[in-house]
Amino acid sequence: MVSLEEQNNYLTKAIKNEKLLAFYSLLQLSKFKYSSIDLSEIDEIYYRIINSVIKNSRKDFKDCYKVISKRIPTENSPFIHNDLLIFSIILAVFIFKVDRNWIKMVIGKRTKSSISTTFENILNENYQSNSNVQEIVTVFLYLTKERKLTSDILEFTYKSILNNSNLFENKNDFHIIISLKAFESILSLIKEFPNREEHNFLKSFEIRFKKRIKIFSSFIYSLFLLLAVYYLYVLVSLNKDVKAFLDNLNAVLGLFGYLAISGGLFAAFRKKFELSILKLFGYNKNVE
Repeated sequence: MVSLEEQNNYLTKAIKNEKLLAFYSLLQLSKFKYSSIDLSEIDEIYYRIINSVIKNSRKDFKDCYKVISKRIPTENSPFIHNDLLIFSIILAVFIFKVDRNWIKMVIGKRTKSSISTTFENILNENYQSNSNVQEIVTVFLYLTKERKLTSDILEFTYKSILNNSNLFENKNDFHIIISLKAFESILSLIKEFPNREEHNFLKSFEIRFKKRIKIFSSFIYSLFLLLAVYYLYVLVSLNKDVKAFLDNLNAVLGLFGYLAISGGLFAAFRKKFELSILKLFGYNKNVE
């Protein structure tokens, strides 16, 4: 799976595109506003369908569906290959319990692909097919609650996302946003998993995270000590009174240094510093 930084960088750019922002808002069920100036009929229907789902307005969706379902598309009709639009329609059809015949006909006109096959299987309620893009099915079931998301489905989806090292390189915005939402859904449902061993990937991430923080905090701590020693050196060099005072305490400081090292005082400070760094990054558990 790509890093959180890559995900955030992608979403930051994606939401600048109004159509992608609308689709992302749909998956989050969050309010979305759009400009109706110079919109094509298809684009306006797309935005209105999304808002009908977000607002849970069956009437608004049926009004849009009545208009678009009058179209008799061919294999060359551009709108039937718009994954964002087609998924939004399928989602709304299930949520509002509307007849599926027209959208099934549309899917039948599409070029054969794993996404088209998944859409077809969803319309036929074949959620377990090995031909499905499981990320799409997971998000669909999560939003519609058509069927309980089992641990098997979620684990399969997680592994699919994890093993897709080319997710961002493929430049398929629909698949990318769906995958990110699927991953988010898995995390939100993690407490419902009956077998925690199936989700050791989260523990593995925690271990890697803490190791990296430990290395980072050790580096920063060592740098802080070096700067402190350098500052004391400069202070002593420039101030004769301080130098004389420290000479008189030389034996005491030597003993203190021995006790600090042998007694683990510095190690204790370093551990506290590491804990502070972890808390700074939002990790509130005790450092092991």
